Amino acid sequence: MEAAVRRWSARPMSDQPSPARPGVPQSQPSGEKFDLETYQIAPTFEELPALPEDATPEEKDHFWYTHIYRGDRVPQLTVRAVVMGAIIGMAMSISNLYTTIKLGWAFGVAITACILSYVIWNTLRAASGHRLSKMTILENNCMQSTASAAGYSTGGTIGTAFGALLLIQREHFAWYYLVPFVFLTAALGVFIAVPMKRQMINHEQLRFPSGIAAATTLRSLYSHGREAAQKARALIIALFAGMALALYRTYPAVIEALHGVGKVKDQTLATLSQFPFRMPDLFPWPSSILSSKFRNVNVANWAFEPSMLLVAAGMIVGLRVSLSMLVGSALLYFVAAPAIFQYDMDHLRNNPQAVAAIQRTEDLWGINQTYVTSVKELGREIRKGLDVNTMTYVDEDTWRRNLIELGVDPALIQPPAPPEGQDAAPAAPATAEKAPKVKWTYIGNPNARFGFYPVQWALWGGTSIMVFSSLTAVAMGWKTLVRAFRREGRGATGASAADLDEMQRLEVPNSWFIIGMLPITIGIMVLSMLAFHMSWWLGLVSVVMTYPIALVCCRATGETDTTPIGAMGKVTQLVYAVLAKGQIVPNLMSAGTTAAAGGASADLLTDLKSGYLLGANPRKQFLAQFIGVFFGTLVIVPAWYLMVPDVKTFESFNPPAAIMWEAVARALTQGLHSIPATAQMAILVGGVIGIALPLIQSALPIKARHWVPSAMGLGLAWVVPWYNALGFAIGAVIAWAWQLAHKKTAEKYTIPVASGLVAGEALMAAMVAISATLIGFLFATH
Repeated sequence: MEAAVRRWSARPMSDQPSPARPGVPQSQPSGEKFDLETYQIAPTFEELPALPEDATPEEKDHFWYTHIYRGDRVPQLTVRAVVMGAIIGMAMSISNLYTTIKLGWAFGVAITACILSYVIWNTLRAASGHRLSKMTILENNCMQSTASAAGYSTGGTIGTAFGALLLIQREHFAWYYLVPFVFLTAALGVFIAVPMKRQMINHEQLRFPSGIAAATTLRSLYSHGREAAQKARALIIALFAGMALALYRTYPAVIEALHGVGKVKDQTLATLSQFPFRMPDLFPWPSSILSSKFRNVNVANWAFEPSMLLVAAGMIVGLRVSLSMLVGSALLYFVAAPAIFQYDMDHLRNNPQAVAAIQRTEDLWGINQTYVTSVKELGREIRKGLDVNTMTYVDEDTWRRNLIELGVDPALIQPPAPPEGQDAAPAAPATAEKAPKVKWTYIGNPNARFGFYPVQWALWGGTSIMVFSSLTAVAMGWKTLVRAFRREGRGATGASAADLDEMQRLEVPNSWFIIGMLPITIGIMVLSMLAFHMSWWLGLVSVVMTYPIALVCCRATGETDTTPIGAMGKVTQLVYAVLAKGQIVPNLMSAGTTAAAGGASADLLTDLKSGYLLGANPRKQFLAQFIGVFFGTLVIVPAWYLMVPDVKTFESFNPPAAIMWEAVARALTQGLHSIPATAQMAILVGGVIGIALPLIQSALPIKARHWVPSAMGLGLAWVVPWYNALGFAIGAVIAWAWQLAHKKTAEKYTIPVASGLVAGEALMAAMVAISATLIGFLFATH
């Protein structure tokens, strides 16, 4: 904390004036009177000299310190900033826990916290008769770091890894183990991001779109002058537009919550669930567009999502990454998916013994381990009346005839388990001739469609691209990595020894990294032995694996604004399928450790990107983020037990992410052979692509490098749905077309408009989620 802060008012660290530096106004600028108090609240961001594209890391550091840094003149880490961030973050953590359980998705907190803090504090200031001083822009930046740590990065895998464990063990994990797990994994992510900050933010200048959006939002809120006011007006208009669209899309969640507690009638819910009262979450497209093989097949996520969040993110990310995502997704849906689907169909027709094995099992995923397939539910759907020749659900007689042609005796097939409360169907007799007419769920239903999920297969190849491209980038930038741990480069052009010493004073020191990592590593090892019954070395492996996992999460977030926590968790599960074969708890908890820490690392770098653009002190922002971990742990653990008191309540959510984690854990604990052979080949091909693209890019001249596809964009395209890649591409093309049509206004308004849309939709989505959660809590006893 800043030593001078003793009350709610904010003051500079020192009453002595700082020495003059470029970028800090020392006289009257552009005819307007310069006021030090106004500058402390909202620093003026003047036109800066251009930085050469081939600038060395030392030159970039020198440029930032001399032209952008202003943390010594503006209060930053204050008590009021931390308290405000803690309060907002704790509220948002409950919201994100709910959305993680219900949707498998968590919303960013930083932008929402910036706006809420600005509004709340100014309201309190007005109520106090302006006895409270204004909160500075860098205080608000520190506030969003604390809020983001508490509300987003702490407990990121409670609803997924621990949710999956709840589904498996049918009882809750002890709270006295969950509390240290949540704290240690979040703290691990915060500390392990320390050596990545200089590489990804200072030197590579990765975009981190949400960080840019947060910085732009804060600048607009605190801006002065005509052009700044115009940008602020554009951001506010876009913010309300994003809020309106998000409200139209998400308000039914509140209606459904009220219906769940008996406050809304069935008829009202049915009416409001229809268009135009409700905008569909997705606008699906005919699957036959992709291939004639998909006639009568529903290809999951082949749709358009009416959301401006991804479009706005694409406007910030730019053409290279966004188009790489679109190309990668098109290759998956138009080329790979039809080929894999045909492979499965051929395998079904040519291997009746595998079909017979499928039919005789009640396994949820419906596959025998010798059956190599990407369509997990295909065999099970045959039991429900699916005809693989027409991909329709046929009548019972046709269904029996099809099974006999496949060499399967219908009499050997057990019907699906009946719904709870109903009597089970009679057991099948030994011969087909005497088999009873069992009422099957989908037999003869003309509206039923088989669901094909390309991403379930493709995520292995996409993850491989991301992992190997990130490791290759680190290997290529080994000098920067070494520099992060050693003080080097004082002789670089344009960087004085004094400036480099100042940068060392501002950056998080490596001693903090070591001091933090030692107790965290020991704590995780001890926790792994006591709580998860793992060998000490397996706990150590999970800590070691966190670095490459966090590396991928941070790079993916920096380039695409999407953190692939789920996909990275599966990488850890894959490793532990070998190290701890047949042990499902170590498989889940090690993945929960690395994924939670990876998400926390990406969140810290996103916040540090915002601070980097605003000229904040990274040490103080790091401390603000670390403090937020304590507040997040304090709230999210009891919220988990209150929201999910038992396994039946959890199952009523139908939690998609937890179900997927459970399924992968069950499959991989049986060994690597549970991964389809085609997916194993995709892992190898993805590794080659991930290594080759960064090498090709580095070998080309600087001006030609932007023509090389983004490895991170290609890899992420095979992990996220089609509509995500489409939204990014639409946004990037809009920004590019705007630049061509009117360069001046595009440069002026693209980032404010995109930032406003991101902030508006994120804010409203969070508000709706919180409202739905509160309704459930308030009326839980009714």
